[in-house]
Amino acid sequence: MAVNGKVVKTTAVKSTETAKKANEWAKMMYLKAIESRKAGNPVAWCMVGLQTEIIEAFDIDAVYTENYAALTAAKQQADPLLEAAEADGFSNLICGYVRTGIGYSRLFKEGGGKVPENTPRGGMTDPSMLLACSAICDPRFKWYQALARYQDTPYYFYDIAYPSPDQDHDDPMVRDYYINYSISQLRDFTAFCAKHTGKKLDEAYLWEKIKMAEQVHRLWWECHELRKAVPCPMPSGDMFSCIVAGMYYRCRPEALDFYQNLKDELTDRIEKGIGVIEDERYRLVWGRGLPPWHNMGLFTYFEDHGAVFVIETMYYRDQPYEVDIKTEDPIEYLARRNYEWEAIRWRKAQQGCKDPSVQLLLDFIKDYKAAGMVMHGTKSCRAFTIGQIYFKNLLEHYVKIPTLFIESDMVDARDYSKAHTEQKIDEFMEMVGQYQQTGTADD
Repeated sequence: MAVNGKVVKTTAVKSTETAKKANEWAKMMYLKAIESRKAGNPVAWCMVGLQTEIIEAFDIDAVYTENYAALTAAKQQADPLLEAAEADGFSNLICGYVRTGIGYSRLFKEGGGKVPENTPRGGMTDPSMLLACSAICDPRFKWYQALARYQDTPYYFYDIAYPSPDQDHDDPMVRDYYINYSISQLRDFTAFCAKHTGKKLDEAYLWEKIKMAEQVHRLWWECHELRKAVPCPMPSGDMFSCIVAGMYYRCRPEALDFYQNLKDELTDRIEKGIGVIEDERYRLVWGRGLPPWHNMGLFTYFEDHGAVFVIETMYYRDQPYEVDIKTEDPIEYLARRNYEWEAIRWRKAQQGCKDPSVQLLLDFIKDYKAAGMVMHGTKSCRAFTIGQIYFKNLLEHYVKIPTLFIESDMVDARDYSKAHTEQKIDEFMEMVGQYQQTGTADD
């Protein structure tokens, strides 16, 4: 990133060796997809939140378009893609991930099927199918439909729905409704994958993928648990680099090895008393909001103040709870397991603040010994920005710690002010210091 004519480092300084190697996972995703497409194998553009186990059970090579948008932002190569989408009538208030993907598709088509210039990792190969879901946010309902402007590709969208926090997750009528709805969605999704790969679902193979994913999930969660140590052995900046294996490759033994290596490294650092920085003075929670992929160096700026982000709500993997589900049908198992895990989080919240998202923050502040929290208001991401004030206000009924709101975007850096943001951080860190000394925080 250029500031006043000078190039400023926008990546976070990595503390762990495992995080330094995590970049290879993203490389593998794009290169493998290019090779598979040339060989005539099925390749799908996918959204985060899909049931990866089913995709893997059909041996579909997945390219996660949100990840590619984050990658282009980190490489400072997102602007031409954003501008291409906006030139086609898409508002700059639409999700930055969406605009990056749309802009890429437009330039890909205009280039006669060639990867747009100056895009990282050899680009995203053209897909043989588009796989979408409703998890998390509303732009997903139309994003891949909009790609029909640029490519004629089979498209499937399935809905993911859970009860809201004010519904009784243990009510049999509520449980049956949502579980049955999920089963129907997953069965339709499975039928689509079978049709467009020419394969029949191998249930035994799917069970293998499910069990592997749960093992990976558990190891990932155990790595989070190790970060409770003082000093913290791994910061949020590192964990944001390490998400690729668990989010996109969680059904593979290589991902299990990755998180085992990470766990071993964190355990070793704890035993030796090695922290993220030499003098850890402040422990912070990354409360809400996607990371600013366009300037991950922001985390290093906090560390220059002696502050370490010890845990984050984004991409956090809660404990893979043991649930008693009696079924030999893997599709039904996935639907029931997913619901039961949500119900467990809901029950925990009922014993506290009633809201699972705020209860998670309360648990983080207590368990990770945090003295401050940061909320990232991402301009084009309503899903993780709406409600931040509500979360802070509800949180303060239980604990009052300094909270910083910063504004930018996860991809689009065109409106980002480095100087203004750093000034706010400087002021915030003074508040955190006061809080640690006196136990009170002035907003």
